[in-house]
Amino acid sequence: AHPLETANPVSRLLVLWLLPLLRLGTQRPLEAWDVWDLPLTSKPSALVYRVVQVWGGDRAIPKRRSLGSCLLRAFRWEVTAVFARDAVCFTGLFTVPLLVSQIISSVQAVQNDTWRDAGLILSLWIAAAV
Repeated sequence: AHPLETANPVSRLLVLWLLPLLRLGTQRPLEAWDVWDLPLTSKPSALVYRVVQVWGGDRAIPKRRSLGSCLLRAFRWEVTAVFARDAVCFTGLFTVPLLVSQIISSVQAVQNDTWRDAGLILSLWIAAAV
């Protein structure tokens, strides 16, 4: 079984399920049999089935079919997850300079607020991790 099929959400988010393969790759060159087969849900036959189900369901719609809308309906949750992940990443990317500026201002200030500084540093760490 592919490790992604049994990985918990944290492992999926941080791509920890890939670590055993990466460790093996640092010990020796990887061979074809070291790499897992695709998860069942990602095999071409499963993906084609999903598209055909949506495309076939469009028979009531006259002539004008859009492959793009068909793919979007077939893979809406995957597309939504990718957009959500990218939104979080871009938010982190744009907030890092603001947080660094605030930290520098705080360090240069005459009176320091330790809790505020700790919060800024924690926010910076989270934004950088994302």
